[in-house]
Amino acid sequence: MDKETSLFWDEVADAWVDTLSSDCNLTLTESVTEPGVYTGSATFTPQNGGVYQISVFDSVDAEYSMDTIEVYPSKTKTVLQVINAIQLELRLPQSTTLTDKFAQIVLANMNKVLLDLLPEKQIFDHLKVQGSFTINSARPLYRLAPVNVDTVESITFLRRPDMTYIVKAKDDITFRTAADSYNASLTYSSPEWYRIAQRDSGFPILEFTPAPDASYIVSYEVLKQSKEMTTLTEYVPLHRVIQAGALMLTKQGQNRDASAEAALYEATLSHAETVGANTHMGDFEV
Repeated sequence: MDKETSLFWDEVADAWVDTLSSDCNLTLTESVTEPGVYTGSATFTPQNGGVYQISVFDSVDAEYSMDTIEVYPSKTKTVLQVINAIQLELRLPQSTTLTDKFAQIVLANMNKVLLDLLPEKQIFDHLKVQGSFTINSARPLYRLAPVNVDTVESITFLRRPDMTYIVKAKDDITFRTAADSYNASLTYSSPEWYRIAQRDSGFPILEFTPAPDASYIVSYEVLKQSKEMTTLTEYVPLHRVIQAGALMLTKQGQNRDASAEAALYEATLSHAETVGANTHMGDFEV
């Protein structure tokens, strides 16, 4: 669903529609090699700067629901546009595919900025994902697996329907002590504590205590892992910073003076740090 227009994507009509119908549903298929992991693919036309909610439900279990809110960044350049902009700065021919070596070098430098340099500066805003999922009566363990996310790096918060937070236990002993107390008295209630019991396929398995006495919708915000850019048509997050950094790295790789480019990169990086100063996730455990 497009959160800003309340329209739904119709897979059959290949268009946004007013009414939710079965044509807006996508059937997920369980992996043969990874039981419990379900996948599916759909192609929709996002609006520039849109916010979308992707909902997963179980046709048999009416209580199961998981929503993921995804932001489609506005004014974003594609990988090809950034590569071409860097080639223009270096007075080089424009690439149209990733088959030529120079385009591959530029893309590698773009990924270095995205995967290495931005995390080093604790710039994580573009990796935040929000959503919700249901937890059911007397069941303590849940996989937190937002749609379209390969790996969850850290959790910002878990929140109950009454807008209060489920607190992360400071260590396993603290959690186990609380859980043993609730279990000994057979107490089921709204969960007060959680821990990451383990990780599976890139996602945290959350354990709650006390185990829920009913169905609750838990809201969350997590930090996902950066995903390497591999195609020319995908959009580049924080494209000004990544373009400036990749230009600097490319020029340095040619053994040319890149001092001006380094200054430009530092300026765009400083702007990104300032803009995100009150929302970056550098103070969270990664």
